[in-house]
Amino acid sequence: MSETTAIKLKFLGREIQVACKAGEKDALLRAADYVNNEMQSIKARGGNPSVEKVAIITAMNMANELLRLRESSGAVTGLEDNIAAMQKMIDAAMKPDAG
Repeated sequence: MSETTAIKLKFLGREIQVACKAGEKDALLRAADYVNNEMQSIKARGGNPSVEKVAIITAMNMANELLRLRESSGAVTGLEDNIAAMQKMIDAAMKPDAG
């Protein structure tokens, strides 16, 4: 069973406490910093949006980014499969006839 500790994080000046698994603190802090920076960027665009609205817009932007990365990763995997198939065809064509 992995041990957890409580970590305090700040988003737009609001502090929250979350549980963190052993060995994941640095990654969690980097992620929180990224999210906070994105939220500050959205809030700085103007108007006076609520923290909830900023959080939702940030989540939607990050989900969109994640989905685009997953789609492009799938395209790369497809290309790798095509290259492997072409390599097999080239190898087969380059083999001397056995007869």
